[in-house]
Amino acid sequence: MKRNLIVVTGIIILIILFIGGKMYMNSKKLDEEMIEIVYSDEAKKVFEDGLKDLDQNALTDEGIIKTYEIDKESVRRNPMGGINGSIYVNRDKSLEILFNLDKKNENEFKKNVVSGYSNNLKLLLKGEK
Repeated sequence: MKRNLIVVTGIIILIILFIGGKMYMNSKKLDEEMIEIVYSDEAKKVFEDGLKDLDQNALTDEGIIKTYEIDKESVRRNPMGGINGSIYVNRDKSLEILFNLDKKNENEFKKNVVSGYSNNLKLLLKGEK
């Protein structure tokens, strides 16, 4: 009787470990797919268009926004759809832009990718900083 209980407990533990491992691997694969999408050429164009909506001369010598960098650690799935994350402007973490990268249809991203930005960036864009 005691031996059967040990065998059943062992089987249950193995099943739980298998399911947990499978869930972890699926989550890891989803994270890698999101990173791949965020760093794709198609997404890059959407990000750069979004930056130019904030600063017409973005990514030029005349622009306030000269460079941008995606915060890889901030990339996560939005439960309402799309991918959320942060972009740092001019290598300054106080100049942060929040984004939601979402598909308009099967082949195209929505154009309005910027979902918010930091107060420091707002002041810089207004010329108050």
